[in-house]
Amino acid sequence: ILIRRLNITLSDMTIETTNYEGHSIELVACKDVTIKNCKVTPKGTPGKKSVEEQIQIDIATATTYPAIGGTEFANGATCKNIKIIGCTVSGNRAICANYSPKEKKYLGKFHTNITIKNCRLTGETSEALALFNTSSATVKGNTIVTKAPLSRESYSVGCHFHLFGENSSAAKKKIQVTGNTIKGGRQALYFYSQTKTQYGTVTVKNNKLYCKKGAADALKVVSVKSLSSSGNKTNDWK
Repeated sequence: ILIRRLNITLSDMTIETTNYEGHSIELVACKDVTIKNCKVTPKGTPGKKSVEEQIQIDIATATTYPAIGGTEFANGATCKNIKIIGCTVSGNRAICANYSPKEKKYLGKFHTNITIKNCRLTGETSEALALFNTSSATVKGNTIVTKAPLSRESYSVGCHFHLFGENSSAAKKKIQVTGNTIKGGRQALYFYSQTKTQYGTVTVKNNKLYCKKGAADALKVVSVKSLSSSGNKTNDWK
């Protein structure tokens, strides 16, 4: 667990330190962290409805990380400039940028500049990649696959972007999802906001998208100020 750390690099490591209900790497309010060429996998077997991720990009609150409860560090600080490059990650979720659903005062705190590049991500029971409350990101050249059944609804999405709070700065940010192979149940790639806050400029380009629900549902983008979508191929995933 790294809490409020700066300028950290983890590279060329095999990490198998926890079961499916824990996090092998947890970044709490960190900045300028790179995880490169690592293999991150859990021990044991997954629970059928578990949503825990092996790499967690976390917000600093007493709920998300109780050890800092009652301290100055439980202030809703988020992560910035996190790069995960060339890694193989599997778990119930592989990677998730987290938020604090029970603390309404922090719902408008968003992670920024998250890069996931050239990785192989597998979600056994939930999304392979979930970037919640993340206003700017680059997702490029990855293979992203969830094995969750279609009955898991939103948890069966391959790559899931979702805003739960309000922050007008999100509309000024950029998200790029390019050159990936993404396989999911309800959708392969999904953008959504539960509030009036919109994503800013979103580019979805040259992705191969496979969906168990059908090719027409492979890509769903909602709550985006400006969308550029081209060169994407949508397919049934049988």
